[in-house]
Amino acid sequence: MANKEANVILVFRKMPGGREFLFGKGSPTKKVAANKIVPPGGKRKNDEELVIAAQRELRQETSIRADPSEFRHYGYFIGSADGVGYKVDIFMVEVLPTAQVRGCKEVSQWFWYHEKSIPWHEMMPDDKHWLEPILRGEKNLEIKLPSALPE
Repeated sequence: MANKEANVILVFRKMPGGREFLFGKGSPTKKVAANKIVPPGGKRKNDEELVIAAQRELRQETSIRADPSEFRHYGYFIGSADGVGYKVDIFMVEVLPTAQVRGCKEVSQWFWYHEKSIPWHEMMPDDKHWLEPILRGEKNLEIKLPSALPE
């Protein structure tokens, strides 16, 4: 069975003390990542272009509007959640320090975390495997997470 396609968007802003990243707490009713700290993201619709899917998810979940040219693709990871396999494309986009962010049904509130203060213990167990390399500046990632389903 083929993996479902999804994306995560690492939204950051440059502040005097360094970069801050946007994460929210997943709704308790969410099927995947309930009560976990998560970046914006979601499933790709049918033949939607990768960057257009990321742009749509970012706008729907946070109200942040960004042009497709502002998104940087960092690669992907393969994993699973709730018994379903996923190929998740990773994007990063910079916003202004004054960017206004609003919650949504899946994530009611968003928080900015300094890159050295990300609450790893509140995230999905596999998140460290793809997020840490990106924070180190690595690109073109092709990561198979420990949770990935057998082929």
